[in-house]
Amino acid sequence: MAQKDLSYLHLSLQGYGQTSRRNPNDIMPIVKIISQKLDGHLTLIGVGDVQSSADLTRAFELGYDLVAVGRALVTEPRWLNLILNDQPVITTMNSSEWLERVVPKEMVCNTKINFPMTVLE
Repeated sequence: MAQKDLSYLHLSLQGYGQTSRRNPNDIMPIVKIISQKLDGHLTLIGVGDVQSSADLTRAFELGYDLVAVGRALVTEPRWLNLILNDQPVITTMNSSEWLERVVPKEMVCNTKINFPMTVLE
């Protein structure tokens, strides 16, 4: 892949530090394996359950060049400001809170389906 005319590689994982789902004996995070193969020749972007500043720091330590934040921003639109000010981040949302958090109802429904532990009844 590093020899292809690509600008970046984006990994979308259930968890940014996820290991092999097929081989339970392989404990090396997938991003580490890919990062070593790319050897800095291609920008590596990752996403996958980044919820806190510790997650963000660890993701960069594992080898990502850029980290995308998805669900954490859906449940807490002020996520970045809270992280920058070292304040706690709420990682769940009651299904009735979508209006006050300015989250489109469709996005709440989709989040409830795909990540049921995030949206509480």
